[in-house]
Amino acid sequence: MNTRIVRLITILALLVLLTSSISLAETGGGGYPGAFFQTFWGARAMALGGTYVAIADDAEGNLFNPAGSAMVKEKLAAGSYRQMSLDRRIGYLAYTRVIKNEAGIGLSWINVAVSEVEQRDGNGQITGSLSNYQNLFALTFSRRVSPEFSVGVNLKYLQTNLGSIQSSGVGFDLGALYLPRSYLRLGLVVENFGLKHNWSSADFWNDYGLSGSSHTEEFPVSAKLGTAASFLKNQLLIALDLEKRENQDILVHLGGEYWYRNIVAGRAGLNRGDLTLGLGLKHKLKKLTVYLNYAFITEAADAGADNLISLQVGF
Repeated sequence: MNTRIVRLITILALLVLLTSSISLAETGGGGYPGAFFQTFWGARAMALGGTYVAIADDAEGNLFNPAGSAMVKEKLAAGSYRQMSLDRRIGYLAYTRVIKNEAGIGLSWINVAVSEVEQRDGNGQITGSLSNYQNLFALTFSRRVSPEFSVGVNLKYLQTNLGSIQSSGVGFDLGALYLPRSYLRLGLVVENFGLKHNWSSADFWNDYGLSGSSHTEEFPVSAKLGTAASFLKNQLLIALDLEKRENQDILVHLGGEYWYRNIVAGRAGLNRGDLTLGLGLKHKLKKLTVYLNYAFITEAADAGADNLISLQVGF
């Protein structure tokens, strides 16, 4: 069984690598629906350069690799709020737990919003403003096939609002996580199967005596392959992810984490060529374990540097 799994992951990795060249920088990520999937909502993953496919060992990992929820060691709840450049905001809540050491379940919610968008007429005159926000809800299921191997699925519902125009879509992710050694983790996930927007602008344009139109936007499918290795009695973690989206080159994520006395962590990474840095604090509070994470990233596209703080509680 183990040999077959390793061979399968190796073959899939080679197929991904052979289909495209590797790029350290963002290459044409704009212009596709679901652009906020490419940013971060949790500070640990952000500080590690986005390398979380093989880690996925907490509530933050639900949306990175659903198979990880079957291998978490405690009940976990996480949340963050991120005020970004260009008047963008992201809020995040998640929960995950193991059932009888065999299966895992999780819930995740991401809210993305932009401050009021100016509405203009054909002459460029401001006529008002539009609200613009998106909500992603995900239900995670996973199961251990063996003590070292788990599989999982995310069922996702996406709701989008732009003024009086609304759209919704349903899709799913598939993930696998394999631990061939106590110090080595391998992960694979394919995201956004079937996810699409079905837009109709009739309600908006009816107010102006026009009929509007309808069209469908399909979300690009993304495949991610990751590995993570622990050293120095689990004090040091090194991780690498390769990401392939439709119509794009392979993107590289690299990250490292070092824990001092299992209390304070220092983190650094490269997210598609952008430097990321971060810190983590772990504190026991009676029956609770509190994790406070901070991340800093130098964003692409001249959007400036960004900071993120997230909180996670184990119980």
